[in-house]
Amino acid sequence: MKREILDILIKKGIITKNDIEGLKDPEKELLYLNKITYDDIANATAEYYRLQRVYLPSDIKPVIEIPIDIVKKYNVFPYKIERNKLYLAMSDPADINATDSVKIATGLDVIPVVAAANEIERAVKRWIEREETDTDIEISTEEDEEDLEAPDSPAIKIVRDIIEGALLEEASDIHIEPRKDRTEVRYRIDGVLQSISKYPKNMHSSIVSRIKVMARLNITERRIPQDGRIMLKRPKEADLRVSTIPTIHGEKVVIRILNKERKIATLEELGYSGISLERILKSIESPYGMILLTGPTGSGKTTTLYSILSRVYSDDINIITVEDPPEYEFPGVNQIQINEKTGLTFATALRSILRQDPDIIMIGEIRDEETAKIAVQAAMTGHLVLSTLHTNDAVSAPTRLFDMGVEPYLVASSLVCVAAQRLAKKVCPYCAEEYILDDNDPINEVLDLHGVKVKRGKGCVHCNYTGYKGRTAITEVLYVDSEIRELIRKNASEEEIRKQAIKNGMITLKESAREKVIQGIISPEEAVRNIFSF
Repeated sequence: MKREILDILIKKGIITKNDIEGLKDPEKELLYLNKITYDDIANATAEYYRLQRVYLPSDIKPVIEIPIDIVKKYNVFPYKIERNKLYLAMSDPADINATDSVKIATGLDVIPVVAAANEIERAVKRWIEREETDTDIEISTEEDEEDLEAPDSPAIKIVRDIIEGALLEEASDIHIEPRKDRTEVRYRIDGVLQSISKYPKNMHSSIVSRIKVMARLNITERRIPQDGRIMLKRPKEADLRVSTIPTIHGEKVVIRILNKERKIATLEELGYSGISLERILKSIESPYGMILLTGPTGSGKTTTLYSILSRVYSDDINIITVEDPPEYEFPGVNQIQINEKTGLTFATALRSILRQDPDIIMIGEIRDEETAKIAVQAAMTGHLVLSTLHTNDAVSAPTRLFDMGVEPYLVASSLVCVAAQRLAKKVCPYCAEEYILDDNDPINEVLDLHGVKVKRGKGCVHCNYTGYKGRTAITEVLYVDSEIRELIRKNASEEEIRKQAIKNGMITLKESAREKVIQGIISPEEAVRNIFSF
């Protein structure tokens, strides 16, 4: 990256001079640290070269055929043709070799335009995918493992493209689904499944078999569900959890992506703010006690726990985690993966951990009475315990622990804080538009937004025409002060605890959602969907 482009990013306040000090490869390292985005680079590049900035939608098609080896080598995409001029989307418009090669191949005058590198890469992958699947390759459903490992096997390339595409799109899951007449691939991006590509039906068993080989599953067994794991080193280090299940049209595969290179976000970046942030920060200063994160599956509880860990981490304390599986790789933290087949459960691991002189213990989830009791005991004997529970809101957590057999006086003595959260899709900042809800809109009755300007996304290339880009946490933090502690000890009702907590300043999930709507971070519909999702 040219120094002049870095200067533009500094001038715009996207990065500081300190951010680039000592960096050998500023572009790569700043992207990895989440200091800049591909869009930031493209915008600054277009400004520096005074070229048109273009955006490539996910379904864009090339306007002219160019040899694929040129396209892949230079990461370029034929964007538009006007008369004898070819507008070539490039991330580096100064690459003369690229423009000359395309000019020779097409016979057209090449005009560089600037697009984000990841958008070009995605468009090129889809282009290549379409060319290959249009040929409707015939593949035997009886391929053995040796065939599937052959370098020229179409299944190898298809699976590689599916996985690499998911990593590029920052998907959390890949769904490979058999239909009556085709195989469909969908990615879960920002919590929503999006259709990505389709393959001929006769390729399905080969794709599934290839994934099974990679995950060390039985490729001949198609009648029962199987679970496996793929440790990926390139193009990114990732842990892929593979699950197969038989359906009427063939085996469905779901691959959960645990990206080892993903940066741990701060509490502020996750969406915590105001008094909720203040109280959770106050809680983690406690030398011992229990901090719980609650919410439904997929609400980001573990991510928040890791954010807390990154805040309290230092070289002079011993942190041990027990998870199923570890979702982040945290240098300096002792991470244990449970294995119920060998008897290493949360409870058995916890007993051993207590003999390992820990200062902070993180438990992936409190699932049963035994784990709950050991966790509470650890919190009362000088350890800071972080864990998650499945409850609707923060004030339901004590009741859940009571139901697991933990005595109210023990919960009252050990509990420091409970944070409930939901993950809401953020309005895409590139296509956001302001509007006012109709007075008779039912959402007004729920959130009281009469006359308030709110936002929604119209849909654009940045958000794949969904209107949403990224997610934020809707939060509710119950801080256990002396009054709340006494109510828990007396086994008071959830309603009594809630009233006292609100009196003491707790911001409820509903209030948190409403505030993010007023700030234009989430749409009213997304707020209502989340606060009524339990």
